Amino acid sequence: LKSEVSCNNLQVLKELLKLTREKSLVFCFDGDLAGKKAAWRVLENMLPLMQDGIKIDFMFLPDGEDPDSLIKKGGKSLFQEYRQQALPFSAFLMYEL
Repeated sequence: LKSEVSCNNLQVLKELLKLTREKSLVFCFDGDLAGKKAAWRVLENMLPLMQDGIKIDFMFLPDGEDPDSLIKKGGKSLFQEYRQQALPFSAFLMYEL
């Protein structure tokens, strides 16, 4: 993992994104209904910030897991497996419509 930030406040997240040099972002969510709703809120808030060259993916963990518990259970390799299954911004948008 190159770098990670945990942020529950969307306004703070927007400001962080304006400052970051990263062009590829992965948002990680619990796989339950609350996680899906949170992902949709992020998508709605990211739409105005989208521009060429920025890649955003949505990663969903199994129900009952969070990043910490998943890494403790299976290490970085298990987390990376879920990372590989992350949905691109446009795929998540179309899937949820």
